[in-house]
Amino acid sequence: MARRLHLLLPLALAAVPPAQAFDLEYRGVIGGTAAGSAYVRVESDGERYRVRGVMRTHGMWDVLAPWNARFVVTGHIGEGGVVPETLVLHEKDRRKDRTIRVADGVLRQLKDGKLRPERPAPAGVDLMSALWVNARCVAEQVLNNGRHYYTMTRTAHAVGDDGVERCEYGIVDDDGERSKGRIELAVRGDRRVPLRIVIEERIARGLELVRAGAGPLFEDWEDAPVPAAVLAPAGEAAAPP
Repeated sequence: MARRLHLLLPLALAAVPPAQAFDLEYRGVIGGTAAGSAYVRVESDGERYRVRGVMRTHGMWDVLAPWNARFVVTGHIGEGGVVPETLVLHEKDRRKDRTIRVADGVLRQLKDGKLRPERPAPAGVDLMSALWVNARCVAEQVLNNGRHYYTMTRTAHAVGDDGVERCEYGIVDDDGERSKGRIELAVRGDRRVPLRIVIEERIARGLELVRAGAGPLFEDWEDAPVPAAVLAPAGEAAAPP
């Protein structure tokens, strides 16, 4: 799977009723060594939600393959789980500077200052909503990173005496490329959250939870600006919560 399945792992804002933030800090790991960090903030009143995050490489990996991203996803919680509404992701590395926005079934993308043709949004639920609003070890699921989707089939499942649920998945991306993934879930505070997420490609990479709890646990950050080119043709405005 050549493309990043990182939380990768998105910035248009929708109104979310006031709610206490739940913060999560992760350590990024590549090949068993520390490689970066991720800070995620989840806000929800039980009906609507917003997830914001900032991620980047550190140390050796910031020299070899620097990468940073900021995202915001919004949606509501229905009887069947999360219903994503808007995803915006800005990411930058040595080769590209990209902003994508997914809303109303349409993907818009600005890459290196050039607007790409619109295309249908990828199938499934975005990774951020699935991981941090409705974390589950279901047998079959389709997730996406805003641009590409991944069909995930559970191959192993266990719950330890420590209460940690551990699942392994076979993953097939929308180009038919295969990889494997592992996730560990447990309750922290009043939420079920990922403790560890690993994608096994040529080099295993993933996230490991450092701390989680009612926020703020860390300083806030400024969301990346949303270029007008990736907004809807009507020029819908971004409104703070």
